[in-house]
Amino acid sequence: MLAQIGAALDAARRPAFVVGAAVDRNGAWEAVRALAERHRAAVFVAPMSGR
Repeated sequence: MLAQIGAALDAARRPAFVVGAAVDRNGAWEAVRALAERHRAAVFVAPMSGR
């Protein structure tokens, strides 16, 4: 499954990620940043948070 997701990201012309509060709770900001930079993806913050 991860290989398929990676292939889809590699093929995307304008990828984008929408991230929520879970990224912060799990300390995943660096991983999300690295993934977005690798794919030159836009990153948006979810408008509603469970916080």
